[in-house]
Amino acid sequence: MRPPAELDHVQWHTLTHAYGSAEDVPELIAALYEDDEETAGEALYELYGNIHHQGTVYAASAPAVPFLAHAAWHAPAKRGEVLMLLAVLADHDPADVELPH
Repeated sequence: MRPPAELDHVQWHTLTHAYGSAEDVPELIAALYEDDEETAGEALYELYGNIHHQGTVYAASAPAVPFLAHAAWHAPAKRGEVLMLLAVLADHDPADVELPH
């Protein structure tokens, strides 16, 4: 697990997701900790679309996992949904990844 304080230790701008650069991933992960249910929900929805788009994982997917695991433990309002995202990320065909991690 990696806390949100370490999000800037990953070079997200060098990684990609379904819509291009993964520069938005740290902001989306950080939003999972927001008290505002709508903000956290929108971030989770975007993460699904970005790092697990239609069953495909991307170069930014694996680096996001330790942060999502931390969020599942420390952001209990979204625990179930974050755990589901982790589950679908784990259930993929490794051949479907440009840069397997």
